[in-house]
Amino acid sequence: KCDGETECAKCGVTATSKWHGTDEKVCESCYNGARAGDGYVCPGCGTEDASKWYHAKGFLLCHDGQTVKQGVNICNKCNNKEPPCANAMCAGVGCQNKDIKVWLKSKHQKDPITDERLVMCQPCYNAEPARVGDECAMCGKCDPNKWMRSKILVREDGTPAPLCSRPCYEKELKQIKKEQKEA
Repeated sequence: KCDGETECAKCGVTATSKWHGTDEKVCESCYNGARAGDGYVCPGCGTEDASKWYHAKGFLLCHDGQTVKQGVNICNKCNNKEPPCANAMCAGVGCQNKDIKVWLKSKHQKDPITDERLVMCQPCYNAEPARVGDECAMCGKCDPNKWMRSKILVREDGTPAPLCSRPCYEKELKQIKKEQKEA
């Protein structure tokens, strides 16, 4: 938010996504830095400069090989890199990726015991729809980064059919709205 008049009391910027404080205005970046403490170093990667700080879950290895304790502040890059649980492994078929930078939940694979979606690295997540034979139920494209669940069409197993987000999903939404108006 930039009003042209407000200036951060710490760094002097005049534009930020959010202002903090009532007497002295502080920008979002300085606020997050102050939350961790001035001069704070992320134990995961060693950076002092992070746009946002998160609390570790207790599964991240820091740059010196030790585990970052639960609740310790870590930067946004390390937050994405932190495994969702101890000894997490990518659920991608034959994945040998040891340096996972982002963990994502599978859209197709679930743990048979807990019924929760399995986690995987970004390359396996992107390749998963093509590997399992998914294609848009309307246009037939196989675009793994843009899947939506149909509200009308279903697969043979009763689950919602996949749709690419544009234009097929929006076309379906327009069809639903049209049918609701007619009813």
